[in-house]
Amino acid sequence: KVLGALGLPLDESSTVGDVENAMRLTDEREWRRTLPPTIVARQGGGYEFRVHVPDGSWVNVQWVLEDGRKGQCEQLDRYVPPRMIDGQLVGRATFDVPHWLPLGWHRLVATVEGGHVESATLIIVPNSLSLPLLESSRRVWGVNAQLYSTRSACSWGIGDATDLADLAAVCADKGAQFLLINPVHASQPVSPLENSPYLPVSRRWVNPIYIRPESIEEYASLPQASRDAIEQLRDETRQFAIREDLIDRDRAWEAKRKALDIIFTAPRSYHRQSQFDHFVENGGSELSNYALWCALVEREGTIKLPEDLERSSSPRVELERLELADRVNFFEWCQWIASEQLALAQEVAHEVGMEIGIMADLAVGVHGFGSEKWSRPELFATGMSVGAPPDVYSQQGQNWSQPPWSPRSLAETGYTPLRDMVRAALANAGAVRIDHILGMFRLWWIPEGCAATEGTYVYYDHEAMMGVILLEAQRAGAVVDIGIGPEIAVVDGALHGGAAPVGSNARGRKEFVQRDVVPGPNDLVQLALQLAGLLHPQAHGQRSAAANGLGQRGQKLAPVEPVAPQVNDIGKACKAHHQKDAAEHRAETGQGLVPLFGVLLLGSGHIVAVDRLSIPGRLTGTGVLGAEIAGIFRVLLLLFFGIPVNGTQDEEQDAQPGRHGEQHQ
Repeated sequence: KVLGALGLPLDESSTVGDVENAMRLTDEREWRRTLPPTIVARQGGGYEFRVHVPDGSWVNVQWVLEDGRKGQCEQLDRYVPPRMIDGQLVGRATFDVPHWLPLGWHRLVATVEGGHVESATLIIVPNSLSLPLLESSRRVWGVNAQLYSTRSACSWGIGDATDLADLAAVCADKGAQFLLINPVHASQPVSPLENSPYLPVSRRWVNPIYIRPESIEEYASLPQASRDAIEQLRDETRQFAIREDLIDRDRAWEAKRKALDIIFTAPRSYHRQSQFDHFVENGGSELSNYALWCALVEREGTIKLPEDLERSSSPRVELERLELADRVNFFEWCQWIASEQLALAQEVAHEVGMEIGIMADLAVGVHGFGSEKWSRPELFATGMSVGAPPDVYSQQGQNWSQPPWSPRSLAETGYTPLRDMVRAALANAGAVRIDHILGMFRLWWIPEGCAATEGTYVYYDHEAMMGVILLEAQRAGAVVDIGIGPEIAVVDGALHGGAAPVGSNARGRKEFVQRDVVPGPNDLVQLALQLAGLLHPQAHGQRSAAANGLGQRGQKLAPVEPVAPQVNDIGKACKAHHQKDAAEHRAETGQGLVPLFGVLLLGSGHIVAVDRLSIPGRLTGTGVLGAEIAGIFRVLLLLFFGIPVNGTQDEEQDAQPGRHGEQHQ
């Protein structure tokens, strides 16, 4: 099933002969085309690539830069015997990409004797991010907040872009240099809305639920009756939010949608209309298809569209585009407004002193019935879902119900889906967090109808994918925060030898929440440094990350050699240290602990923060019962950013029964 999803002529009824034939086709695949679909080369390093032509024919290869400049690629003396492919003898020539080509999205054009012309995507990517912040030795810190829960007195029951700007200013006034928020990717436009921001319908577009209607310029020009209607919608939603502890996304969006419908009809000034028109033009077919999908879902009342509308290429879809033109325009307008308000929050963050500003977050994937797959189904592996294999923490494995990108389709499209996703994330941010960095190396594919235990790893071209991310971050002047995802215990060496680009932030983090199991701080430091070493193996040889960092409250750490930890090794080592520390703490206090720990590396392996804070409370397998939360803001700062706060002695006093809540209220 997995091989079939990758485009090979195989299914469950295939024979051994079919498998051998598929292996032959895979081996001959590059010989059947003149150029590889995409070439990703590091700047200054050059790149040798293969060209295939009828044996004995001449071929000329030209590079074409994105600014229009052209030049010839040099052919190298690399003889390879020709092969017989489909009854024709095919030869191979080797060419070189000039090492001095500039960063960017370029093209290679091959002209073969006889008139055949073929082109390929050429992407020149940096070796590292060259940003003043990353090149300096200064420590910076920031705050992590879930935007939807960051509500103010003026919110519509859910945090929004205006609240984001206000929170950024509050944090900047305290010295924070960035504000990390949850993914703000687009969600479905009808109830029930998806509660998790990590299961969006598209990562290319944003969620209009984060719009503040009153902040839209045209709101001020509305008739009084219209403004009164909008204020009534806001007040009703606000009053409900005051009475209830939980966020009601459906109620908030229903009220906002009605308000946005009113404002959408208001006349726009010439320059505002021109700005909107340019936004729609720049969004192209991707924006048009997303807006059409929203209009169809709104009319049908579900994201599971009828069979004749289940993909954008269906014949009926173009008729519906005309029929629903006004609603399509409305959802395009919502994207413009949301983008405008989020961009303003980033501008505010810079104006009030933040060097980075907003740090965006990327979801691992998208909803299987979402607009992204509906618009471009050819990018995804049919009948597959992404998840995680069984490990010591989830013995049944995990199925995240998200269709994976096909590595072959990504290469065929020149990695433009990845490029557009990163560009969208950085359009209104100064940094992007990619927590599941393993997803750029490999993903656990689970065939439809199978358990998570029956999946398998499918590998991606991580050099290409990391290169694209690095290129877009460099062009945006943004920081990339990369970390190891939830299946950290089964890394197995997938990243060993695959160094992350210098200049990105590599964060190896492990969170333990188990009954009576508490890891020692030094053990966690050692483990985190080893895991970070998987992404920065060269850093330990140049300037020891451990030697540059501080352990718990000023304790120097010994250098740690990077290793590829195995699941059993991590499990056994952690379990032994946990049991020892837990027993000692129980003997002293009679309570368990919730250990929180974070490591953040900056630049070429410098530790920005290594810290640990324990909160007293009764532990369960999935969380904490009875723990005080008055100090949660301090916890977040320690966990992610290592802000100087109370010393170790104070922390030990806080851990005594009855002291923690009093200390931090």
